[in-house]
Amino acid sequence: MAANVAGKVYSSSETVGQAEKFSTSSNNSLREISLLASPQRTMIVSLLLIVLMIGSVSLLYVESQKYVASLYFSSGLKIFNANQNPDSALVRVGEAINLDPMVDDYQRAASQLFLVKTKNTLDSLQSASSVAAEPLRADFQNNMARAVSFAQQAQILGPSESANWTNLGYVYENVLLFVDGAEGWMTMAYEKAVALEPQNPAPWSDLGRAYLAAADKIQTQLNQMSSAEKPDQTKIDALKQKWNEDVAKSIDALSRAVQIKPDYSLAHLLLAQAYTRQGDIKNAIQKSFDYYSLNPTDAGAAFQLGFLFYKDSQMANARAALERAVELSADYSNARYFLGLVYDTQGNKDMAKEQFAKIAELNPDNQEVKEILGNLNAGRGALETIVPPAMSPDQRTQAPVPETGGASEQSIK
Repeated sequence: MAANVAGKVYSSSETVGQAEKFSTSSNNSLREISLLASPQRTMIVSLLLIVLMIGSVSLLYVESQKYVASLYFSSGLKIFNANQNPDSALVRVGEAINLDPMVDDYQRAASQLFLVKTKNTLDSLQSASSVAAEPLRADFQNNMARAVSFAQQAQILGPSESANWTNLGYVYENVLLFVDGAEGWMTMAYEKAVALEPQNPAPWSDLGRAYLAAADKIQTQLNQMSSAEKPDQTKIDALKQKWNEDVAKSIDALSRAVQIKPDYSLAHLLLAQAYTRQGDIKNAIQKSFDYYSLNPTDAGAAFQLGFLFYKDSQMANARAALERAVELSADYSNARYFLGLVYDTQGNKDMAKEQFAKIAELNPDNQEVKEILGNLNAGRGALETIVPPAMSPDQRTQAPVPETGGASEQSIK
């Protein structure tokens, strides 16, 4: 989140004019002349005093507003961190902006809070009835527009602040699928952040992730166009070229992050995903191994490595990595799923049954798991009646089992 900007109240003292006196000798008598004796001069001095007093009062008022704004801002951040309620936090942050609208920190925080509201509204939309959906769509559009607007304003107020460009890129990244052309604004913003902090691995990693997200958006378009009754091959070829360019740019940016900081683990993870999209499984395994080496107690890292070994038919290595994932997180259903497939491939039917029985306990309504257990109990291969017609689990874009514990749901693209 944004740093607190504390204002200070400066005191001022009134300036008191002192009458200057000049003395001259004439006919052995002393004559005193006061500058305040002239009415015109008296008026000028009085006006100057009034201007100084008004300026002091104005300065005190402005600085007091800044101070109060900083208190509202701090209060808003505390509220959100305590209860994750963006509405309550926005009331305080909004007061801060009203009192001191030229602070980029306040604008940036407002954009992040509206982005949270956007995500919450989208979640509600996915389970809403048709009647309730219409006002939710309006809320979604409004929250999304305000998240973008506040992010843009923060960047305008602080164009030399890398955090403002990173935030703007992040907002566009999160609305990528809903705003035409958002990918261009997203990558431009991250490139600005990189230019401001070229020796910081984080902006390079953000840029690499952004190009990967842009490539995924293109892939969605390609899938839709390919399934059309009369596909436009010219457009498909152009999109494929753009997809290749974006994935290559992603790898370049992420490699730069690793070059700057070899133990920057997030860049290794994203590189593994980028190489996987390219079909370069060997490099994907290497980067996944690098990520796991930096995070040896992360069940998700062990799972990702084991999954890639499985995808490359390295069953012994897959078994070791997936057993480690289950050791780290006993309720990790997807790790058990692929571990069960490894056991089945190696001919260990009883051990495979044990894994899928545990998955069934955690996911009693999963029909595929029930069918796999039926196959194993009948002496068939785990996927014998499933693949085909279904796609092989290692070719799917989502993990086969929704997680009920142990780790967040994994994308295995």
